[in-house]
Amino acid sequence: MTKPIVDARGNLHSTTNGHFSEKGQTDAEVSLALAGVTAVSIVTAADQERAAWLVQDRIDSIPQYALELDFTNAEDTLTAEEANLVLAGTPWEASAAVRDRLEDRRLRAAERHARNAAGDVGVDFDQLHPDDRDLIIDRVESRHLWDPIVAMTKHSPDKTFRAPISDPLLLEADGHDDIESDTAARQEVLLGILGRAGADRDDTAVRNAAAALAGAPISWGRATQVEIIWEGAVDDARLLPSTLERRIAFVGAHVAVTDTDTGQTSVVQVPRLNVTLDDERPAKVDDGAWTATRGELPESFRPKLIEAEPTVPLILGR
Repeated sequence: MTKPIVDARGNLHSTTNGHFSEKGQTDAEVSLALAGVTAVSIVTAADQERAAWLVQDRIDSIPQYALELDFTNAEDTLTAEEANLVLAGTPWEASAAVRDRLEDRRLRAAERHARNAAGDVGVDFDQLHPDDRDLIIDRVESRHLWDPIVAMTKHSPDKTFRAPISDPLLLEADGHDDIESDTAARQEVLLGILGRAGADRDDTAVRNAAAALAGAPISWGRATQVEIIWEGAVDDARLLPSTLERRIAFVGAHVAVTDTDTGQTSVVQVPRLNVTLDDERPAKVDDGAWTATRGELPESFRPKLIEAEPTVPLILGR
């Protein structure tokens, strides 16, 4: 902070941290002088342009790996919408969404870096033209490589996911004339779906689960499908960037017949499933917008065991 002070001869000066400044010097110029950096005088438009170029050159001289704008906190986590973008194999879209959501913090971090770069070359950032300041901040943002998604995915708590494992049941039941009232036909269709998903259709527990779903009072229309529901980590459910697929084995998984139009859902548990998620059928965060048609929901959708195909670090560029 600059403070006026009168010397022994009665002359008025300003000081920064107790040091005399020259007439007209700003706080920033005094600090630069103390640090041994020659301050850049900004008087004319040409001075403005030269000073702006000095700062931009300083920013360009910093290796990109050393230019990080960490604008998130440890408690920052992904929203459901951002998590769905990661799950679908498009982390760059999730990154853009986070940047928009945390825009104020992101701009403040970029401005701090721009001010530091200006100080390195003796430029008082506040004396630059506002347009030049904005361009310099944009330059910082365009060069940094740090992305918030990796950390935020790691910090996000486990969530409940849903993923379809069938086509619409109206199509799955093609060839059955009275699927709405033929419970035995429904059970056979469901056993076929569960069998494709790795369940042992001859297992008594699997047959009982299929029978329970077949008897649920849910219409088998184009909006009705079989889903797997589980609780786990976003990182274990996201698609692999190399294949846009993910194979996951479950022990003690929950499956459901769900009418996505009405939210009506019937849930059962099966001993084992092996599911392949892909870009047409990715996992999504459960929004809770459904109603159980049979009894109480389970206390937890966490399987006894999840074995997800090994993943690789998130790919953040296209």
